[in-house]
Amino acid sequence: MPQLRWPILFVTSYQTLSLLTSFEYILLATDGGPGRGTEVWSLAAYHTALNNYGGNLEYGLGAAYALVLVIIGIALSLTYMRFFNFRDLVARPRIEQ
Repeated sequence: MPQLRWPILFVTSYQTLSLLTSFEYILLATDGGPGRGTEVWSLAAYHTALNNYGGNLEYGLGAAYALVLVIIGIALSLTYMRFFNFRDLVARPRIEQ
């Protein structure tokens, strides 16, 4: 089990960051509807910043949504690194010391 820490850390981090930013399937299937019921945060950032039919494009608010997603992603990555003891994973092997 200790040898699986590195692959589990990578897959967990990658999948978490991927799920935070993925919105294309929801956009293609329902466009966030009905009534924004299936809209995820990344899709809300897209709709706010780039896809407003009234002409009131709110670039700043969309960028703020995206920045919050980046901060959440960094916080989760740091949490995963601490949980999986990243320093021990990248340390020099004990057999060579």
